[in-house]
Amino acid sequence: MIYERIKDLIKQDDEITGLMRELDTSIEEAEKVRKSTGLAKECEDCAKGGGGCCGKGMEGYYGIEIILINLLMGVKLDQPEYREDSCYFLGEDGCILMAREVICVNFLCERIYSGIPLRNIILFQEVSGIALQKLFYLEERIKKFLRRTVMTSSRPLLIAS
Repeated sequence: MIYERIKDLIKQDDEITGLMRELDTSIEEAEKVRKSTGLAKECEDCAKGGGGCCGKGMEGYYGIEIILINLLMGVKLDQPEYREDSCYFLGEDGCILMAREVICVNFLCERIYSGIPLRNIILFQEVSGIALQKLFYLEERIKKFLRRTVMTSSRPLLIAS
């Protein structure tokens, strides 16, 4: 697995580790707001009922960088209870990912708008926007790191040993 071959190299990059810490803090803050405003519960209930946002195929929107970031954050991607009619990342208690694609964070359905006060939605969007911005910077740094590491390595990391 490529992750096993590069995780220690990535963890040695000071810029990446600093961005990871910032992202983790921002995600924690966004999660607190998501839970305290009732958004988390609404989304979880909807998803468990077969709702749209976490529908089949959403995992296809995820790039390698965000998957890598989640692995570095300790997320276990194994889904023993995976449901065929939902996103692969939908777990028993909602999304198993810590770092999520923009579409999974920004899209708010009519159920949310009708059930959550607008001030709470705005608060969530402000806080989650900071996390998404940090995620973007981290993704770009990881892309640069991977290009440099794969292209300049005397033994390319993508070749199995």
